[in-house]
Amino acid sequence: IKPRIEVDWRFWKSTIKKALPFSLTIIIAGMFFNVDIIMLSAMKGDEFAGWYKAVVNLVAAFNSVITVFIFAMFPVTSKLFVSAKESLIKTIEKSSKYLFIVGLPIAAGAFLLADRIILVVYGSDFAPATIAVQILSIYLPFRVISHVMGWTLASIDREPLRTLSAAIVLGLNICLNFILIPVLGIAGAGIATVVSQVLMFILYFYFLAKYFYRLPLSRIALKPCISCSVLVLFILFLRNVNLVMLIFFSSALYFSILWLLRVFDSDDKNIVKTLTEPIYQLVGKKRESL
Repeated sequence: IKPRIEVDWRFWKSTIKKALPFSLTIIIAGMFFNVDIIMLSAMKGDEFAGWYKAVVNLVAAFNSVITVFIFAMFPVTSKLFVSAKESLIKTIEKSSKYLFIVGLPIAAGAFLLADRIILVVYGSDFAPATIAVQILSIYLPFRVISHVMGWTLASIDREPLRTLSAAIVLGLNICLNFILIPVLGIAGAGIATVVSQVLMFILYFYFLAKYFYRLPLSRIALKPCISCSVLVLFILFLRNVNLVMLIFFSSALYFSILWLLRVFDSDDKNIVKTLTEPIYQLVGKKRESL
């Protein structure tokens, strides 16, 4: 029997139809910060665009870490939607909880220590970018949960709603840039981004609640916010301490308060134990070899 090449047009049509919303969402997401930079360059000049791009690079580095986590979670959540919806609910709650716990103190620290962070990373020439760090840090806690909600929409076969939300948010961002950049410069671009991302958070939350499950935001956010309030006071009181030491002790304080507030339940402890067990085994083997 001679092999013969055939094209399954029905399969191609179905695949393209399902993949198109994902592609459009990725394209829109890629445009989001680039639009800010292009509009800043056109309205205020390359120097302003350069300052803003420096901050965007820091935000992108943070987002890339979150994206890796979400990409790893996506196949699991898609499978759970078909086979075990209760487990999916638990997974998105835990993911939102962990990412918010991590994202909130980073946002607070970036806001309070923006000038020192810019000085260490980019030098004094980029001091005008400090305001952009402070403004964009506000959106990080919203963004981490939006990541989870957005990919959950994709997991439950509602990707077109995610694409629609991204398109609406991009349109709002462009409109706000036209209004705010001429008046406020990079601060205006930052404000436009924060407002747009808050809208994305609201849209994702609405669609997820309508078609699957209402995420319990108060249960996820309340205790981390209390802990972060203490963290803020600690940083304000010791703001001029060595930056590395300040970050270390602030982190220790934050997670200690979370522990005292009993944020971590038995499931969380089991997850940590599962993740750290290979490390302990590796250390034990090395000791035996010595």
